[in-house]
Amino acid sequence: MSYREGERDRERRRDDRDREDRRYRSRSRSRSDRRYKSSRYSHSHSRSPGDRRSLSHSPMSSRRRHMGTRDNPKPSRCLGVFGLSVYTTEDELYHIFSKYGPLERVQVVIDAKTGRSRGFSFVYFENTEDAKVAKDQCTGMKINGKNIRVDYSITERAHTPTPGIYMGKPTYKYNDRYDRRRDRESRLIFQKFSTSALTSHVRFNSTLTDFQEIRIPVPWGHVAGKWWGPTDQRPILTLHGWQDNCGTFNRLIPLLNRDVGFLAIDFPGHGYSSRIPSGLYCHYTDYLILVQYLINYFQWPKISLMGHSLGGITSFMYTMINPKNVDFLICLDGAKPMVPENALARIARNIEKFPRYEQFERSSKEPPSYTMEEIKQKICTPNKNSVAFEHSHHLVQRNVAPSKINPGKYYFTRDPRLKVGELMSWPQEESVAHAKHMTCPMLIAKAIGGSYYEVKENFYQVLDILKVSSVDCQYHRLEGTHHFHLNNPEILSHVINKFIEKHNVQDRSVGGIKEEMVQFKAAFG
Repeated sequence: MSYREGERDRERRRDDRDREDRRYRSRSRSRSDRRYKSSRYSHSHSRSPGDRRSLSHSPMSSRRRHMGTRDNPKPSRCLGVFGLSVYTTEDELYHIFSKYGPLERVQVVIDAKTGRSRGFSFVYFENTEDAKVAKDQCTGMKINGKNIRVDYSITERAHTPTPGIYMGKPTYKYNDRYDRRRDRESRLIFQKFSTSALTSHVRFNSTLTDFQEIRIPVPWGHVAGKWWGPTDQRPILTLHGWQDNCGTFNRLIPLLNRDVGFLAIDFPGHGYSSRIPSGLYCHYTDYLILVQYLINYFQWPKISLMGHSLGGITSFMYTMINPKNVDFLICLDGAKPMVPENALARIARNIEKFPRYEQFERSSKEPPSYTMEEIKQKICTPNKNSVAFEHSHHLVQRNVAPSKINPGKYYFTRDPRLKVGELMSWPQEESVAHAKHMTCPMLIAKAIGGSYYEVKENFYQVLDILKVSSVDCQYHRLEGTHHFHLNNPEILSHVINKFIEKHNVQDRSVGGIKEEMVQFKAAFG
């Protein structure tokens, strides 16, 4: 036999052994699977009733407390809400469902092993009729980007706390060495990058997703908001734009530095916050007063500010007025106060419009209602179609309520007086003069697709002064529309994180969350 023939013979023998090994492993797995199924689903008849009961894999196994069937549940005061985003909170659900009648409580089911929502919840009404209306109105509603399904619960009594881990038939099991090797390699990759520079981006992108809904008591009612990240220290006060709400930061803040908290509030008349008293005009100076009120309420020795649009202008103006109170400033497509053309004519028009919108605010009549598609279009269209349609739900959620007159439609809940416009303007000369005293570090980000809303030379005149007066004035022109922080937050997160990492040096030990804010929120619902 030649060398080549001998080599081919050895290869055939190796192939034969490999085929035999594969047949043996296949038979072993088949027998193992049969044993698994037999032991998993077959129970001996000799077991006592107590033993059989111990084999129940779900708290739902006892059918005696069920009302109707899963396909045709009996109407009840308890609704099951399914298909939720894992980030949807009990407070958000309470706000949505309480519009249909008094609630006893809301329970989001949490996975005890992961600490995350399992994507469904139970809403307990005080009477069945309200539950029926809510079920009809809310099925198909989109919350946090998810279309929900609402149905009656099939359990009569209150739900016991879930064990958190699904106890039914496993959806998968390790059945070969590849699965175990893949998971082992994933762990090694995570360990490798956890000590590298990339871990900061992964961490910011995935872990800072938890927030608390809060209510801050104020003389005219309450200021609502979201407290992201650490609650035991002074946060960065985060302010939204005109007719937006704190949901505008839902996609940006989870990408930001996890070592500092962010208190994103709804301005008065926006989102879940109380409106100012009837009969009064909505001035931008009200927001400056609110900032000072929050400083006094929390007893902050310094304040860190981040704002978008009107929120950026408010942050800039507060820094301009009280430069020594601010440790750093972040402005997103909105900074210096704008100087509009034909200011006197604009003021005259706004004064004439005010009585009509003030009457709308006092009216008990429901505002005009729209389909959800129309609502989103109204959110997206302003500022050159600034908000991407697929992200508009972040602004819609705190901005609308379901119509009681036109089922399936919604109306805006923000204060109609906001549409009137401002009465006052800030002279350019004043901005130039006061900018010379703004010494704190500041980051100003301008969207290339945004607008200046005034003669753009005014903006750059002040910017040139800030580059001299500030210890570190960073200016970035970035791709995107006016709402680039919502549509493309990754563009901003990198520069903001570097800025915070460099300038987050002041003491933050004073001014964390107050217990009464959470209690007030719970009482308010």
